[in-house]
Amino acid sequence: MAHELFAVAAAAAVCILLLARFVPAFPRGESVAMGKQARALGRTALILVLLTTVFGFGGVFAGFTYISPFLQQITGFSEKTVSPIMLVFGIGSAVGNWIGGRLADWCLMPTLFGSLTMLVMSMAVFSWAGSEPVWAVILVLIWGISGFAMVPTLNMLMLKKRGKRPIWPRRSTFPLLTSGMPWVRPLAERQFKPVSLSAGRQPPGRRSVP
Repeated sequence: MAHELFAVAAAAAVCILLLARFVPAFPRGESVAMGKQARALGRTALILVLLTTVFGFGGVFAGFTYISPFLQQITGFSEKTVSPIMLVFGIGSAVGNWIGGRLADWCLMPTLFGSLTMLVMSMAVFSWAGSEPVWAVILVLIWGISGFAMVPTLNMLMLKKRGKRPIWPRRSTFPLLTSGMPWVRPLAERQFKPVSLSAGRQPPGRRSVP
């Protein structure tokens, strides 16, 4: 565990250095009262963007909660094998973020609809094809790409819809998602009780993948 923590700390330090080197400095804007920012939420377009973030990107967080137990108990991967597969998800996330930003500059709404559609399809297919090791890894990669392709797209859409009004809620939706996942998990477990991941049983005939 200590080695993993040091690796994460080293990666974070490299990211800080890269940000300091390549991201240009921007002048700080004027301070705006919280009430003035909150009034921007009266715009329907902004509400729709925030709801898309909560319910669209929320699927990424909700499903991510179950990746590890699914891969171990349903697909049959060993615990040590799950970590490299999480790296595959991370690579997909980085690629998706880059692709989403590029495509959003070219065609914003088609990129958003396309990434949402690909996310829904990958998660739906994962529910039955994820029992096969090769398909599970491929779908985890697609899941990461499609999920994080929405991030720059939603950010850009928020900037377009806000007009000249400053707004803060876009940055607060992701903490809202992560804090809400503990409430979603028990609901999901009750809904999908026949496919309980907490039972610790593998499907009949499924051999563990080292």
